[in-house]
Amino acid sequence: MKLKEKFFQQNGGLMLKQLLNEREEAIESGSSREVRRPTTTIYNAEELSKATNNYHESRILGRGAAEVAGALAYLHADASIPIIHRDVKSSNILLDDDYKAKVADFGASRLVPIDQAQLSTIVQGTLGYLDPEYLLTSQLTEKSDVYSFGVLLAELLTGKMVVSYMRLEEERNLANYFLASMKDDRLYVILDDSLVMNDNEGISTERRQQIEEVAQLTMTCLRMQGENRPTMKEVSIVLDGLMRRSCKKQHWVLDAEAKNNEEEEKVALLEAVQLDSYSQSSITTVGESKAMPLLEIEIGGR
Repeated sequence: MKLKEKFFQQNGGLMLKQLLNEREEAIESGSSREVRRPTTTIYNAEELSKATNNYHESRILGRGAAEVAGALAYLHADASIPIIHRDVKSSNILLDDDYKAKVADFGASRLVPIDQAQLSTIVQGTLGYLDPEYLLTSQLTEKSDVYSFGVLLAELLTGKMVVSYMRLEEERNLANYFLASMKDDRLYVILDDSLVMNDNEGISTERRQQIEEVAQLTMTCLRMQGENRPTMKEVSIVLDGLMRRSCKKQHWVLDAEAKNNEEEEKVALLEAVQLDSYSQSSITTVGESKAMPLLEIEIGGR
């Protein structure tokens, strides 16, 4: 670990940190002061290992996605007064000391009266994450957060920028790029390299199924009409189900390994007992075999 830190510093790591710290955004402002935070954070290998349960496959698409979905579902359905965040994006997802994802920056959020399903507001949000239906109608609903969360999932799957002028004009928006790629059956072409093993190793069936289910969920979140999108509660249920299945399989593997180890210990113990018994009988036999020739010599001498 110290060697890696040394290489990091020697290869411009300190300068990189300095440059990233200069890229800040305001999180609190007032007449007298403004609080800002870096838009990017560097995590070391130990921190990443802890956050991903030692890079287990169940965390491939990010445990944080399920946690964020659960938080938004709570805001929409379980809070005493429903809340629409209105600015769900990757830079508003923070990690606590236990590396659990937390939704931050409620500066644009709106309370939703219980008797209203939508609000007429001035359009506010972040380019690339903004719900196109909300943009066109100025009608804000909880499904606007669902769309933004869909963009967040597309980010996790592809590792690509939300808005990029390096892509074709009709695909500069990540949501459009993702949907067009899915339509052309190019999911495994656009996936982030960290999700796709090299051709020699291939992709496990479990991993492939997980990726495809999340991709399908992303598509439903990005539907143009809000009424056709799932609720955050439904999204949360799907992601929690994927996590539970992965964790359950992990437990099965651990249980199987434990049983195998137990059987191996039993076999080893049995072999040790047999070897000990064999050794004792062998010692006796050797003693007897040594005595017999002596006896024969004595008899012959007479």
